[in-house]
Amino acid sequence: MKRIYVFLPLILFIFSLNSTVHAQLNLDMGLKVGVTRAQMDVSDLDENTTVEQLQGYMGGVFLRLTLLNLIAVQPEINYMQKGAIFKEPNIATNTFMLNYVEVPILGKLNLFKLLGIAQTSIYGGIAYSKLLEAKGRYETEDETTEQDLKELFNERENSYVGGLDVQLNLGALKLLVDGRVTLSQSNILDPEMDSEALNRVYSLSVGFLF
Repeated sequence: MKRIYVFLPLILFIFSLNSTVHAQLNLDMGLKVGVTRAQMDVSDLDENTTVEQLQGYMGGVFLRLTLLNLIAVQPEINYMQKGAIFKEPNIATNTFMLNYVEVPILGKLNLFKLLGIAQTSIYGGIAYSKLLEAKGRYETEDETTEQDLKELFNERENSYVGGLDVQLNLGALKLLVDGRVTLSQSNILDPEMDSEALNRVYSLSVGFLF
């Protein structure tokens, strides 16, 4: 009986701590859509060829687990359009269009609130991607042709992700504005190719949480 009295305060403390932690944990789900500006960094690009950004689209779903309103973990599943435009003056324009399913795992730090309704956060992490489709468009003054280029690219891509977001708390409505950059960790081309290339993508999205 004495043992029960000895351990009872400890048991009550553990339950109290557990309840406090759960009270400070917030789980949100969200949807988002946005635009991308993508570019490729190629190892042996001809000096007469210029590279331009390719505009695309993205969309996805995410979960966010927040602790103590300070730090959060945010896994996502996104559809991302990447690629680039290569221009050879007075010769041709080559457009590479790559579509991926991307799974980022992000760590977030909440910074400060603006006007009591806007929560700003910075984040970083890694993303694992699978190539769904790769197409090329070759344009000259006389003709335009398209072809499937998936065999030229690695099916999987690992990337670094970093960005900033702002959450607007408008009563029951929670809006999220997100800006980020995604950079390839390693070569995105098939290993049998002589060249190496990296994706570089800037994205801006708008979403809501529920």
